[in-house]
Amino acid sequence: MCFLLIVFSAFSNPIGNPSAPALLEEGCILPDTSWTHPQVGFIGDYIGSKRLRSCHASEDLHIRKGYFSGTAELATFTWNIREKLNLQARAGTGQYSFRWNQMGQNIQGHITGGVVWSGDAKLVVIAIKDTLFSADVQAGGWDFMSGSSTVNAVYSTSNARSKLRYWQTGFAFTQLIGIFSPYLGYAVNASRFEISNLPTGTGHLHAKHKSGPFGGVTLTTGNRFSGNFEWRSFFEEGVSLSVALRF
Repeated sequence: MCFLLIVFSAFSNPIGNPSAPALLEEGCILPDTSWTHPQVGFIGDYIGSKRLRSCHASEDLHIRKGYFSGTAELATFTWNIREKLNLQARAGTGQYSFRWNQMGQNIQGHITGGVVWSGDAKLVVIAIKDTLFSADVQAGGWDFMSGSSTVNAVYSTSNARSKLRYWQTGFAFTQLIGIFSPYLGYAVNASRFEISNLPTGTGHLHAKHKSGPFGGVTLTTGNRFSGNFEWRSFFEEGVSLSVALRF
């Protein structure tokens, strides 16, 4: 767990295996006959690139070619119900870099600290032998994040401030193959960013692409621990690692 936190700190909105409620069947404290049980875990998520576009509130700023990338770390608490539904809360901190072109000027910045938070629900909709069809819904944001910014490589005298809100839904098929549970799905994501306290004005941006595929594999014997690797594409280029412990 410590290795994951050090190497992959993540700030975005990892999905995880939507069939996760059915993958851990036994815990280290509560018996497997219990209809509900808690889990804790950590998520490391890295976004290499996410494309942005200006929204109507910043139309007069003529923002073009927006991108961000970054890292953060998240702790998770999950409440599992009948191995069909996971209700999860996530919280952590992070950092990211952004850049865009604005009326012939290059705007860049690096934002750190603050709070990254979200709520998530995963539901196993259909289970046919070793094949599961599941859904994931989540929403969250970043708050109290700030950092340096530059205009044409000249540093601003004041710190930029950042705020984000997002919602996301996804659906996936999972195949149980021994200790491996690979999954493949499709997600729809809507994100809204606000970068304020810039010398060129407050930037309001949306994610340019709102949907794309995701997939990964969960490794578990069904007892106590699970680990998960995930990739996401098109709406953002990202990967994540996560671990979970069932009580």
